[in-house]
Amino acid sequence: MSDNSLPTLSGSDPGLVSETQRNFLSGCVMGATNRMPDLVAVQETGLLKVCGCSYLKLVEKVRLEAAAVADPITSSSDLERDAYKRFKKLDEDFQATEGSLSEELVELFASCIRQSS
Repeated sequence: MSDNSLPTLSGSDPGLVSETQRNFLSGCVMGATNRMPDLVAVQETGLLKVCGCSYLKLVEKVRLEAAAVADPITSSSDLERDAYKRFKKLDEDFQATEGSLSEELVELFASCIRQSS
């Protein structure tokens, strides 16, 4: 897989997980101690599970956004490239605002915390 793919693969073999997903999971787990108010509850239920859920929901969100603005003849590879650009922009915005998330993204992560408890 190229590192600009957004798979929904959830296998345990790191070789089957895209670089994008590995980077997201690593950043999510490492950054959680400073950014998640419900960290104690998350640790009890499995931080990696919450981060994996969040990744999949973000992928679904950017794919839906890309599809919503595409014309009917847009190829699936073009849709995937647009979704990846949207995903990358979310990361850039997150980095530029020193870890601030929009209310919509906070709710996305919070829903994964609730699902895991």
